[in-house]
Amino acid sequence: MNRRITFFAVVEAIILLFLLVALFRNGFIFFLGLSLLFSWLARRSRSRVLGVICAVFWLITVIQILKSGFFWLAIAFPVVLGFVVYRRKNSNMTSSATEHRSFYQNVNTKSTEEAQNENKNELIDLADIHFHESGNNLAIRKNSGNTKIIVPKDVEVALNITVRKGIVNVLGKMTEINDVQIRYFTDNYESAPKRVAVMIKVDNGNVDIIRDL
Repeated sequence: MNRRITFFAVVEAIILLFLLVALFRNGFIFFLGLSLLFSWLARRSRSRVLGVICAVFWLITVIQILKSGFFWLAIAFPVVLGFVVYRRKNSNMTSSATEHRSFYQNVNTKSTEEAQNENKNELIDLADIHFHESGNNLAIRKNSGNTKIIVPKDVEVALNITVRKGIVNVLGKMTEINDVQIRYFTDNYESAPKRVAVMIKVDNGNVDIIRDL
C-alpha cells in the first residue's frame, strides 16, 4: 500500500510540474498577477471600472488554466486511479465471498454434522467428531442460547460465525460484541489432517471458541 501511495504521489507531482511549466508558457502567471493587482486596486478604490477589469482578468486567468491539458490530466489521474482501486477492491471482496461460500457448500454428506436447536446452551468438543480426509463441517443454527466449542490441539478450524446479539470470542485472539460476522482460519488449516469448517448462526447468544489445553 505504501508503494502504491508513493507511486501515485510521484506521478501526480510530475503531472503538476508539467502543468506549472505549461501555465508559465501560456501567460497564466502574467494574467494571474494582473488579476491579483486589480483585485487589490478595486478593493482599495471601490471603483466599478476596476472591478470590471478585475473580473475580466480573472476570467482570462481561468480560461488559461482550463486550456491546459495537464490541468485535466492532474484531475483525471486520481479519479481514474480511485475508480480502478475501488473496482479491484470490490472484485477481491466478491471473489473472497465466493471462495468462502464455495468452501462451505462443497461438503460431502458423510462429513457434515448439523445441529438445529431453537433455544439451548451447547458444549461441543471437536475431539468427538469422526474425521474424514476430505474435511468435516459442523453447522449450528439457533434462535438463542450460548455455544462453546472446544478445539483440540491437533485440530484446525475454519470459522464462519454470525451473531446478532451476543459476544463472540475466538481462541482468545478476537472478541466482538453484537451484530457481527466473523470469518477466521487457523494457521495450518489447509494442510492439517484433522480440520473442521464450523458455521454458527445465532440470533441471541454468546459464542466461545477455545483451545483444549
